[in-house]
Amino acid sequence: MLPPEKQDKRSIIPIERGDVDQWLAGTVEEAQELLKLTPVDVFDAGPITAPA
Repeated sequence: MLPPEKQDKRSIIPIERGDVDQWLAGTVEEAQELLKLTPVDVFDAGPITAPA
């Protein structure tokens, strides 16, 4: 395992298509306004069955 200072800390930030210009050209405060949790119904996830 890599030490913390060698680990990649990036993550995906999903934003709406209409917010791309604000994300790319806005102020830090404007970009921070776009950071919100994605609604759970957007995800397609559930339990899986372990192989036998």
